[in-house]
Amino acid sequence: MGLSYTLSAFEPATNGDVEAIEAFAPRNFLDWRIKMAALLVLDGVQAKELRDLALSDLHLDLGVINTLSGVFPLSPYTKEYLLAYLKIRPQYGANQYLLPTETGKGIKNHVFFVNRLLSWFEEIGLGHLNYQALRNHYVMRVLAEHPNHSLVQIAKIIGQDKSVLYNLVLTWGDSGRS
Repeated sequence: MGLSYTLSAFEPATNGDVEAIEAFAPRNFLDWRIKMAALLVLDGVQAKELRDLALSDLHLDLGVINTLSGVFPLSPYTKEYLLAYLKIRPQYGANQYLLPTETGKGIKNHVFFVNRLLSWFEEIGLGHLNYQALRNHYVMRVLAEHPNHSLVQIAKIIGQDKSVLYNLVLTWGDSGRS
């Protein structure tokens, strides 16, 4: 029997929300970059990791991205979008950031991505979303894909410790699991 759970205060992005994000056609590099950030969060990358992602963290042949908290498989759409994004990404000198500024520098603070996501969601008609909604969509996907895993195992998959997972997901009905 799997875990029974319900989300805490933040509802996850719906599949319709994800489809709307995927359907958005970027108008400029800033749109390309923030959409890329949103897709990476939907695939498990945490906001604090977005600013430091380097091109060397991509393993497109394997369809994964390597971060400090783990190796995350890229969805087929994210991988396809990433290939297109890499063609338009600014190529400035030795810059190896995956999500650079328009001038090729690294983003100094991950809160930039969280705040920019909020603005972008408003712009594209998804003002009800926030970073945690994307993150919870990913968590719910992992829980659905691994119904018999313990919370410790789920926490390892999502790249966070169990205490953080408890703040995202409330559990009950299966008190023997830890």
